[in-house]
Amino acid sequence: SSSGLGVDEMKGEFGLSTDGLLQSVSLHSPDRNLQLEARPIAGGVAIQLEGLGWRPAPQSPYLMDSLTVKGEILGNAFVIERMELRIFGGLAEGTAILRAERQPALAGEMSFDAKRFGEAFGIGGQFEGQAAGRLKFSATAESWQTLLLALYADGEFTMDRGVLGGIDLPEAVRRVSSTPATLGGGTRFEQLSGAIRLTPTAYRFSRLVINAGLMQSTGQLEISRDLQIRGRMDVQMRGRADHNAKSVSVNGPLK
Repeated sequence: SSSGLGVDEMKGEFGLSTDGLLQSVSLHSPDRNLQLEARPIAGGVAIQLEGLGWRPAPQSPYLMDSLTVKGEILGNAFVIERMELRIFGGLAEGTAILRAERQPALAGEMSFDAKRFGEAFGIGGQFEGQAAGRLKFSATAESWQTLLLALYADGEFTMDRGVLGGIDLPEAVRRVSSTPATLGGGTRFEQLSGAIRLTPTAYRFSRLVINAGLMQSTGQLEISRDLQIRGRMDVQMRGRADHNAKSVSVNGPLK
């Protein structure tokens, strides 16, 4: 299309009026797990895309339990008025606009509620918990194929009843060592909240607040695309004689 959007290997039917004008287009993928309905409107085309058990590409790690996209192609812009994805054990909803001018561009916002937070951000299953939040995102790239690799996003999130795998903050405080220690285990928490910023090179979690029983921690973490982590958390253990927060450095491979 003029917006540079398309889906490979789809077939279906064209609906014509009695005077031969195009009224509708109905297409589906070979396995019928993706269906596209289109109809002419003033100045463009109305689009509705429905998917069940669909992957964006054969080798993609992202399997969408269901997908609904409704919008309009107007000139060089695809205005998505409603986007609903059931994925990662939860639901993501939002709006977006894709433009094909000098360079492909994307902008929009999305709210999400998911069980598999780490998988959604490509950092595996080490961060467990029921997550909810909201993101605003944008990207500009040389081609549609590289658009998602150029994604920037900012937002806030909360996680309830989860685990930070491989990061044992209470144990780090108990050791009170002047030299770094290699720690396994994890930190179970009632709630974790903070801000998140996604860039093409890293995930940055800031203004973090972790409540875990007698422990409360604040700080920031950054995870690079090659899954190296660095950051600092100030950990306070309530109920101890020493109420001062202890600063804990977190560095190394995420796993």
